[in-house]
Amino acid sequence: SNYNIVSNNVVPCGSSHPAMGTGITSYFGEGNDILGNTVTGCPSRGIEVIKEPNSIVSNNVVDQEGNTPNNSGAGISVNQGSDYATITGNTVTNAFWGIEYSGSQGGTVQNNIVSNNQGNGLTVNWSGVTVSDNTISNNGIVSN
Repeated sequence: SNYNIVSNNVVPCGSSHPAMGTGITSYFGEGNDILGNTVTGCPSRGIEVIKEPNSIVSNNVVDQEGNTPNNSGAGISVNQGSDYATITGNTVTNAFWGIEYSGSQGGTVQNNIVSNNQGNGLTVNWSGVTVSDNTISNNGIVSN
């Protein structure tokens, strides 16, 4: 569906919800926004957006602490045709990868804090993406 807002939720995956792989997922829509949520301890991804052009992922806190070494995904993953998405003002810690923006053109990754992730702090692997003013520290690898 299109133009929905998911905001101000607390989503604790953790050991009390072992079947919950991803905290918040949005698929196959347009302009859906994920704003101001707190997601913790998910074994796959904290927030995942797939095939969602013009979406916004903003001001969320994703902390996967307590789930490693089982954690295999990104804190925030926006990919596969989520063109012109905005990822801004988020804090991502203790995931396998911090923020991943892939398979999607255009967009903005700005003013995020990404730290203490096992792999890449930030991965951007498509064209026309603006990456600026992020704080990326104590991660395994930083690439773009």
